[in-house]
Amino acid sequence: MSKVQDPLYGSHFIESNTEALCSRLWNNWVNRF
Repeated sequence: MSKVQDPLYGSHFIESNTEALCSRLWNNWVNRF
């Protein structure tokens, strides 16, 4: 539980999630054309 409350861990978690989401959206957009 302490890891989740650590701001550095939280920002890293959000950063990796955003990166995965962006790549997924990009792949979906590319596959349409």
